[in-house]
Amino acid sequence: MPISGMNTFLTTICAFYFLFFTFVVLVNMFSAVMLDSYSQFMLLLETDLKEEDFSSFYLVWKQFDQNESHFVDVGQLSSLFDNLESPLKVSKPNRCAIALMNIGICKSA
Repeated sequence: MPISGMNTFLTTICAFYFLFFTFVVLVNMFSAVMLDSYSQFMLLLETDLKEEDFSSFYLVWKQFDQNESHFVDVGQLSSLFDNLESPLKVSKPNRCAIALMNIGICKSA
C-alpha cells in the first residue's frame, strides 16, 4: 500500500536516478583507483635497475680499480659516480650526495 500523498511514478524516477548516479560514481572511483595503480606500477618499472645498468657499472669500476683490488680511492669517487650512466649517475658537484650515501670506507694497507 503506497504512502498517502506520494506519487508512485515520481518515487520510481527518484529511485532510478539515485541508483544510476550511485553506480556512475562507484564505477568512476573504481577506474580512477585502477588507473592510479597502473601508473604507479609503470613508474616502478621505469626506475628499476636492469642488467645493462650493472654491466655499465662494472665497466666504469674497472677503469678506477685497475689493480682489481675491489677498492677505489676516496678521491676518485666523485669522478666514478660522474662517469656512470643513468640511473646510477650522480653528476658533479656530487660530494654532498656521496657523503649522504653512507659508503663504507677502509684504510689502505
